[in-house]
Amino acid sequence: MFKRILSVVFFVLLALFWAMMARGQNSAENLPASVPIWDPSTQASATRFGESTSRLASLVLNGDGSRLIISGVDHEQQASRMWDVRRKVLLYSFEMGVDSKSFVAFTPNDSQLYVDNFVVDASKNRALRTFNLTQYTPYYAVATNPKGTRLLVYQDDILKLWDLGTGRPLQSFGRVAIASSSTMALSPDGSRVAVADEQRQVQVWDSGSGKRVQRFQSGMDILNTLSFSPDGSKLLLGGQVTPFWPVDAVEVKVWDLEQKAWVGQFKAPFGETLKLAMSADGSSILAAQRTILSLGFWRWLNGESPTHERYRILMWNTRSGARTTLVEQVQFIRSSTPVAFSADGSSVAVEVAQEIWVFKP
Repeated sequence: MFKRILSVVFFVLLALFWAMMARGQNSAENLPASVPIWDPSTQASATRFGESTSRLASLVLNGDGSRLIISGVDHEQQASRMWDVRRKVLLYSFEMGVDSKSFVAFTPNDSQLYVDNFVVDASKNRALRTFNLTQYTPYYAVATNPKGTRLLVYQDDILKLWDLGTGRPLQSFGRVAIASSSTMALSPDGSRVAVADEQRQVQVWDSGSGKRVQRFQSGMDILNTLSFSPDGSKLLLGGQVTPFWPVDAVEVKVWDLEQKAWVGQFKAPFGETLKLAMSADGSSILAAQRTILSLGFWRWLNGESPTHERYRILMWNTRSGARTTLVEQVQFIRSSTPVAFSADGSSVAVEVAQEIWVFKP
């Protein structure tokens, strides 16, 4: 009996070793950088909106995907462009202080934007007014609702909701611990607030009363991002529930806020889910996913560091669970790859091979 157990353990370890070696064969050195793979239907609907800036800071789509903001730095100068996506027309070129730590959100008036502490009129290339979100210390994290009416600010361990139209605070939710800036979310109408802490516990508040209405464990091994569905009835969680065996891992889970129960979970190749969106009719979920590519077992033992990552835009059918890879590319590792989903899940903006593309999933 003991020999049989040893034999089983030996073969399990041998299988794990070969799995590691197999991942190494698919290492960064054997994969071309900057050669994207498009799903044919995605490619057919894709529209190019020019070259990326030399340092791309952000991409922002408005709620229905009809407007696109491309912001970054070109030749040490701030550069921002607003496009009419449907007519494929450049509406405005303007300057504003946008970097990778800035927040940018459309107002209900699509020619105006909120950029950090300023309301910017893109058509006139100037700030119209300021609002005092951060009186004493810089904010740690922010989130806006798709309608551009509310801003959630995490500052000095305090979570507060602001009216972006007036620049005045609306509600304080007290002292809260959050995991990161991407684990904060506002429902489309601003009536609900959700955050996740470092223990991967999710809390939901009613914005009007300031009372916590739900608290539940995410069940994720890693939790990277939260997002509300377009109707505000569901909460999407992106991260990982990692299986013991090297197979597809659960990347996305869906929590129904009315039923207070899980209503879906969706798997993908092992990676890191960075951003999520659900279509307006709830039939599909979009995710931006990144995987750091393996160097191979022996190079890893020698202490070398990976230099490449695989970046994917994935889509799941929520009824069948079927998964489609819309775009995939291998690129040098970046701190972030800007991608934007419209709030209704109808459009995706992403940098592909140093160019900005918008497509319909």
